[in-house]
Amino acid sequence: MYKNIINYIFLFSLITLGWLPSLHSSNLCTNLFETRTNPIINNIDENNTLVFLRSNPKWSWDWLYKKIFNSNNKILIKTLDFIGIVGGDIKPDNVEIVKQKNGNYEIGITDLDDSGTGQLFIDFVHTLIYNAEWPFKIKKKEVIELYLNGLNGVEMKFKHKLSEIDRYFQKIKSENDKKNKNRTINLFDKNLSEEKFYKYLKLKSLEDSSKEAQEIYAEASNDILKALESYGKIIHFGVRVKNKGGSMKLPRFSYLTDINEEALLVIEVKLQSKDPAVRYGHHVQGSARDRILEVLKNYRPQNSESSILEVIKTDGNHEFIIRLKTEPVVDLEYVMKDDEEAIEYYQDFLRQMYYWQGQIHRSQSKRYIKFWSENREFLSDSAIQLMYEHIEDAKNMNNKP
Repeated sequence: MYKNIINYIFLFSLITLGWLPSLHSSNLCTNLFETRTNPIINNIDENNTLVFLRSNPKWSWDWLYKKIFNSNNKILIKTLDFIGIVGGDIKPDNVEIVKQKNGNYEIGITDLDDSGTGQLFIDFVHTLIYNAEWPFKIKKKEVIELYLNGLNGVEMKFKHKLSEIDRYFQKIKSENDKKNKNRTINLFDKNLSEEKFYKYLKLKSLEDSSKEAQEIYAEASNDILKALESYGKIIHFGVRVKNKGGSMKLPRFSYLTDINEEALLVIEVKLQSKDPAVRYGHHVQGSARDRILEVLKNYRPQNSESSILEVIKTDGNHEFIIRLKTEPVVDLEYVMKDDEEAIEYYQDFLRQMYYWQGQIHRSQSKRYIKFWSENREFLSDSAIQLMYEHIEDAKNMNNKP
């Protein structure tokens, strides 16, 4: 046994020093990596490439990994060696502007379903692909420039501070809520009806939800209810399973609770996938709890409040995020195509998100920073080429019967 351990350490040392090919670019295999089967494709009932991409981050990661691995280009294949903590599905509606306790504003991740340990380059290209299909997108070369400025620690000044963007959209949201009172609920209304609660969150009763959601709830409900004991008396309960878009097919159990004499809370208990997108980078992931806590530490300001209350494991070997349900502030819903001011603020938010992703990746690997600086033109061109090819294949996949 000791001989095997010594041989393994020796082999790994040679790879690390660059005296043998990398694990990704050879037939070598260790317990750090795992073989993944092809991901299940989530078909959607509309001809919309962006919705297809949002519904299939696993397919995107699998496609990018295989495309790079089989490229026969040593530089491109080498990108698979730079591993770190990644967002996995970084796009505008998976992040938010966070006010820290010291009054500063930063960007923070909100959706952790597909995050974990994976390739930094794939994480960025995946985000670049989203940008190409996103409304009010930024020019692709500017996205790369913003990302690399963050990666290289270049200080940047944007037209609007994050605090200004937050206030701008908070104002629009408040005005919209006054005009359309049906789109929100009053959390100080102790007599809030189940009908309004269901309509607000697009919920169904457990009896009317999918068979899979009912089975999962039957296994997990005792542990969920025990975890919710400290959040007040449960007034209403409903279920949502999205049939397209992000977190497709993952049950969400929503509760309206009476937290104190004055206010109500909306708490969402969201099932975590045992197969996050980052696994298709062929890297072993920890438990959902370990994975999520590590991502929060890297992608969420540490001196700020988080809507995520806890992560629990239940009977049936299920893991759930328990979080406060909040409405997004910087939301496409508030950006009209003829509103130049709103578009300007929104695009500034996008720019700062791409810069922020580069900053986070900077903290993950010094070797990755150096590799980009040595191969900047090639990697930029490769990222754009991967983007075009991926979108073309997404369109073809989405149009399959």
